[in-house]
Amino acid sequence: MPSTAVAPAAIEAFWPVRGSALVIAIVTCATTTIGIVTLVRRLPDAQLLRLVLAHGPAIVGIPAAALLSLTIVAVARCIGGGAMIQVMGLRAEGATATLLLWIAAFLACVLAIRALW
Repeated sequence: MPSTAVAPAAIEAFWPVRGSALVIAIVTCATTTIGIVTLVRRLPDAQLLRLVLAHGPAIVGIPAAALLSLTIVAVARCIGGGAMIQVMGLRAEGATATLLLWIAAFLACVLAIRALW
């Protein structure tokens, strides 16, 4: 019988990507929590309160959408490994596909903020 080399399992092949994506997701959540706590502690200042009420989507919404999108994409990379997108004959793999997924998630969050604020 011919000897066949066994390729590493899918989980082992993507472990460095999965580990770093998990770290990014944890750091993102911690940064968001610290930012919200800092903002809430400084809210009693009347000038800051007026500024947040007038420009809330720009001050709070856009950074929150960016962090949420990063978290979603990082968690997706943790669960599923590398990404591949194929739309209308265009194909993207690896970092390009991840970037496109982040852009799509970011735009979805921003449009939701725009529609609801």
